[in-house]
Amino acid sequence: MWRKGAERATRLPPEAVELYGARIQALRSWAEKRGAVTPPDEVAAVVERALTDAEPKTRYVVGKGARTRTLIGRAPDALRDRLIGRVLLKSK
Repeated sequence: MWRKGAERATRLPPEAVELYGARIQALRSWAEKRGAVTPPDEVAAVVERALTDAEPKTRYVVGKGARTRTLIGRAPDALRDRLIGRVLLKSK
């Protein structure tokens, strides 16, 4: 996901770069600092646990910051946008 997004960002038209370039860079910086990519072995361990739990949960989160992203994802749209905006502005 991150690689595809980064590739597409390099092909944005100049107008989009002018409008969103700073936000895209802030998101990249945030992702690099927070380790946005979870190693496959960590994901596999959680999948195995989900498949073998006697009473499996409806949802499992895995990776650094996953719980926070899940909570933010449940917020109303306007609040979620403000929270994400604040995170990105801090990353500059």
